[in-house]
Amino acid sequence: MFCSACGQHAPGKAAFCSRCGNQLVPPESGSFFGASRRGQESEQALSPEERLLRLAGTSLKRTRCDRCGSNTHLSRYRFGFAKILSKKADWSGTIGVLAASAISVAIAPVTGGAVIGWKRPGKSTSYNVVKAELILCFRCANEAEDSRGNLCLREADYRCHPWADLARSAGYDTFLSTADLASMASLPEKR
Repeated sequence: MFCSACGQHAPGKAAFCSRCGNQLVPPESGSFFGASRRGQESEQALSPEERLLRLAGTSLKRTRCDRCGSNTHLSRYRFGFAKILSKKADWSGTIGVLAASAISVAIAPVTGGAVIGWKRPGKSTSYNVVKAELILCFRCANEAEDSRGNLCLREADYRCHPWADLARSAGYDTFLSTADLASMASLPEKR
């Protein structure tokens, strides 16, 4: 079976295309102008974000390297497509340092010196995250290693994922590595 929107080959029991998220309609489910066209029209009414979330909710088992297409010696690397919701500056630490500096200046005549400090405000960012897996063969994973032999995936590697174009069109244009996801593990997930 092939996706009617992008032409991607799909396994016989897949409900959605692994590349574009289009709903797949088996040829035997109706005539060409009947059920299959209705399925396409309802899928086109979905926003890119709704298609991405629907695709992420399926349990597709991809069996090819996302970079070269090889189907041997595959490894899976978890990452996330992120959509930035807001960025905020946290001034609480800065205000505390400035207050301590003001007190130090006020008591300078008694102590004989003043300490003035400045601290940059911290930043907090809110994301919506769609978790995904990057599949790389042994050769492509070796190419992504740094000089010390540590895997160092870059944005270009994540862009090889079949959902990358759909995620980008839905506003999920930031990539979170496995380490980024682990540091966010204690936060509640938004879907």
